[in-house]
Amino acid sequence: MAAAMAMGLGGGWPLNVFCTPDLEPFYAVTYLPEKAMLQLLQRIDHLWRTERPMLIAQGRQVVDALSKANLPGGAGEFSMTEAELARVVGKELGIVDPEWGGILGRAKFPTPARWHFLLHLWRRNGDDRARGMVEKTLENMASGALFDQIGGGFHRYCIDRDWRTPHFEKMLYDNALLAALYTEAAVALDRPDFGEVAARTLDFMIDQMQLQQGGFASSIDAESEQGEGVFYAWTPQQVLDLAGSEDGEVLLRHLGLEAGGAFGGGAIPTRRNGGGNEASEVFRKWRPALLAERQKRPRPPLDEKVITAWNGMAIVALVAGYRAFRDDRYLDAALKANLYLANTHSLDGGAVARASNDGLPSGTGALEDYAWWAEAQIELFQATGDVRHSRGALELAASAVERFSEGDGGFRTYEAEGLSGAGNLAVSDMPTPSAVSVMAHLALDLYELTADSRWLERARKLLGRYQPLMERGGLDLAWMYDAALFHLAGKSLAVVAGTPEQRRHFIGQLAARLYPQLILAQVPAGGAHRDIAGLLPALSEKRAKGKSAQAFLCTGVTCTAATSDPAELEAKITRGWRH
Repeated sequence: MAAAMAMGLGGGWPLNVFCTPDLEPFYAVTYLPEKAMLQLLQRIDHLWRTERPMLIAQGRQVVDALSKANLPGGAGEFSMTEAELARVVGKELGIVDPEWGGILGRAKFPTPARWHFLLHLWRRNGDDRARGMVEKTLENMASGALFDQIGGGFHRYCIDRDWRTPHFEKMLYDNALLAALYTEAAVALDRPDFGEVAARTLDFMIDQMQLQQGGFASSIDAESEQGEGVFYAWTPQQVLDLAGSEDGEVLLRHLGLEAGGAFGGGAIPTRRNGGGNEASEVFRKWRPALLAERQKRPRPPLDEKVITAWNGMAIVALVAGYRAFRDDRYLDAALKANLYLANTHSLDGGAVARASNDGLPSGTGALEDYAWWAEAQIELFQATGDVRHSRGALELAASAVERFSEGDGGFRTYEAEGLSGAGNLAVSDMPTPSAVSVMAHLALDLYELTADSRWLERARKLLGRYQPLMERGGLDLAWMYDAALFHLAGKSLAVVAGTPEQRRHFIGQLAARLYPQLILAQVPAGGAHRDIAGLLPALSEKRAKGKSAQAFLCTGVTCTAATSDPAELEAKITRGWRH
């Protein structure tokens, strides 16, 4: 996108960028009708055969321009304070829709990283302005048509202020990031309604997007044979035919369905139309039947391409759901996806494939593929105590450093040189958290796990590199702000030693609280194996006592005295945090 904009294109999707074999971009265009696209392909083919030096020179000029832009602009020590981070809330108030949530504008995207950072900021400092923006946005996304009220899961974005008219494509990354956000918001804000949205989104991911081999498909198309949106739309008569006149009328009012809708005569359900608990119960009663009836229609195609980074996001969300809702299906699905990545996307020499189709890996992994899969491995380690996941995270992180790091503490987005200039500008969180911000989070997590100060230094350098952008920017860099918050506030590692039953009893409620400042590690009652203690030093010499599990809270190389009281451990974890 940065390359396209450097060539004078205003940006937008779908985006088509033509590159040399060295990935130097020389032409870009957004949507073209089929005939025009075929003509363009013929023209570029002709130019590549007859004017190749001109196209190569044009690509080199674009890359040079992007490299000289040098947007990050920093190479010093990170010096921002928590107070400076908190001031971004005031900036956001002017651009957040006070009535419908989200960012004011012609189209509304969910931008989950933005709201997740504000949720963490509220948990840290109790700023109710941040909480208000998060709740307003999450309430209206969930009650509008961005959320599929019948089948679960979120559409790509909406073209109106009140989230009523979606672009119907469903992306794995949107659903994974939003499921994780709604899960933590349900716990932190004590909002069971957010928990229902989270669980239905995770269920949708498993039922509609997880392939038989274990990986998650990348997207569901916006259009079916009947046109865009028709699959999701309902006419009043369709509802009445299914549910009968009495319950059908309740459903029509509750879902806001009227005659003359814009999608083949049908309208898209929302849940903003009252009716109280009685109407909600009628909807819960009939939703399975509505879904079954809808499944008889021609479905939008499923893109079965499995993308590493997006599957990493899905695993992170599923583990959060497992911890919060204690549903084993979510952990099983996460482990199944991770096993597929390990068997199919893990290549020789520590390399990672970008994607796979029908079990065949393809493409060179980008920075986000390594970073998100490593984060997913850390989440699985916390949920299972299986040290293979912590070892996997360390191997992926080391490989990312080897392949993508630059001398000034930054990271390239791609291994290839051609797009490295453009890739290094990809620091905003649209539509997913930037790869460099995920690497900053990963480095902080690995420091707590390993007590290896080199990871902490790498996080500091990354934050220092992007501080100039953070100081003058807003929450387009939300996930980098989030990493900065945890660098300043600090994270901790809780090591719980005991039998599996002792650990399960001790950790249960604590794990369900999804404290973002905490990493959980589990060891057997007699202590961790020597090899594991060498890999994760904080696990060394941690043992249970008698019939009780023992817990130790560690920061870096320093651990507190052992406790067998979960409440005492939780009090230590939450010290300095408001929620």
